[in-house]
Amino acid sequence: MDSDVKQKLLTFLEAGKTAEAIQFIKLVKVKGKTRTQAQNSSYWLWLSMIEKEAENQGVTWDRIVANTHQLRVTSENLHEAIKQLIRALWGHTSTTQLEKTGQIEIVEQHVAELLGKVGLEVPPWPSEENKGNDTLEAMKIREKLDYPSN
Repeated sequence: MDSDVKQKLLTFLEAGKTAEAIQFIKLVKVKGKTRTQAQNSSYWLWLSMIEKEAENQGVTWDRIVANTHQLRVTSENLHEAIKQLIRALWGHTSTTQLEKTGQIEIVEQHVAELLGKVGLEVPPWPSEENKGNDTLEAMKIREKLDYPSN
């Protein structure tokens, strides 16, 4: 392992980014099998060409997603959607950049409105005021149960 690779790995680990360190190790292991710079440039060019074509034809994600197979709603894909929202609203690249007051409430409103369009009632935001809320308590209990993940 060369010194640049070691330094990068050490940087991830010192920052507590274990998942990123694991991904980096996997990437280093298959270094000869990853796409070339030319392939990478072509990939991003192709994506931007699709973006322009979708814009020209008025195609938006809601139309694409509505016509796909069923995708489970997960914490991870909700998080990715919220990251897209906060990038568009405030230029943030991480949810950790949200301001303590104001921005979190705006995100909560957007998510509630979006999910409400499909009839999904969003549970209340966890806080001290609603700590004993039945919905939150039920969610805590459900998390402790070991359901199969089929």
